Formats: sequence, C-alpha cells, structure tokens
Amino acid sequence: MNYKGEKLRRLTLSALIHDIGKLDIPEEILNKPGALSSEEFEIIRTHPAKGVARSADLLLPESVLTAILQHHERWNGSGYPQGLAGLDISTSAQIMAVADVFDALITDRPYHAPLPPYHALEILFKGCGTDFSPEVLKALFCMIQLYPPDSFVTLNSGEAGIVLRFTYPNLTQPKIQVLFDPFGNPVEKELIIDLAEDPSRYICTMHHRVG
Repeated sequence: MNYKGEKLRRLTLSALIHDIGKLDIPEEILNKPGALSSEEFEIIRTHPAKGVARSADLLLPESVLTAILQHHERWNGSGYPQGLAGLDISTSAQIMAVADVFDALITDRPYHAPLPPYHALEILFKGCGTDFSPEVLKALFCMIQLYPPDSFVTLNSGEAGIVLRFTYPNLTQPKIQVLFDPFGNPVEKELIIDLAEDPSRYICTMHHRVG
C-alpha cells in the first residue's frame, strides 16, 4: 500500500499507541471475562477519544492522532466514535482496524481463547466491504495467505488433501489435491478439486504444513 519512509514511521507510531486511551478505562471492564453490559460498552467506546486527549501534549503528527481516533471505525459506518464510513476513514486507521481485530482474535483474552491464525483470517475476510476496507484486506492476504500452498486440510465431505493454489478473490476456495477419501483411505487416482467451482465442498480444518 506504498507505506514507506516517514509515512510508515507514522503508521508504526499510531499502531504502538492506538489503545493508549484504555489507560483511562477501569481494569474490571477491560478484563471482564463475560459479555459487557451496554453501559460498560459505552465506556469502552470512549477510549479512542481518551487516547487523543492523552496524546494532545505529545506534539504528535495530525495523522497519528486521526488514526488513534478512528481505529474502531468500520467500512460500512457501523463503528465508533464518529460513525465514519469508506474513504472518510483515514487509510492508516483502515489498516489499524484490520490489524487490531486480527491481533485480538489470535491473542488469549479474558473473554476468549486464541484462534488459529487461518481462522482469524477467515473471519476478517467475511468482513470484507462491511467491517473492513477491501483494499487493506487484499494487501493483507497477499502477504499472509489464508490457506498457504502445501497446507493439509480436511473438507466438509470428509476428504483430506493438500492445497495447491488459490487466486484472488477466491481466498477461501483454493484448488485441493485430494489424498484421502472420507473413510481415510488413500486415493489411488489423482483427484484435484477446485473449490471455487464446487460450492458443495469447503474447508473445515487446516492441520499443518506438509514437508
């Protein structure tokens, strides 16, 4: 996304301090293991603005303050604190929104166990164009593939095999070389399935990298 030099340094700084406003949120709310009440969630929603207030005396670039304020905005306007949508959200905040959710999903939190990275990426992909910028997600998936080639996967049909390749935007529907039938028996003849062309099959589990 053409981030380099000073632009990249400002994005990095924004990412490092984006949640500084949580210092003003009670720990019992931040670390609550169960669901937040509506009142508690309203308190959580104040942390972007509190972060900007805490950073006001640090002489930070305006782009950094904007990213701190907007990192919980969503592409379709459903986020907070301003309800911004689409390109009204700064690009840095769009990037941080994706990174923030990905980190939250794969990290052990009081309210959920960490998810495998491939599962977290799949959740992000489902939010493409609604919660998250399609351009940012495309850049992410070009760097971190959902089902990398040679990954061993199990399909809903019970068949298992390795990922051969995928093409954007079919990130969840790669081509699979089936190695085992639904009963666990090795497949004798070469069988390649393009999940993008066979909607009745889909990946249930990714196990490990082969080789």
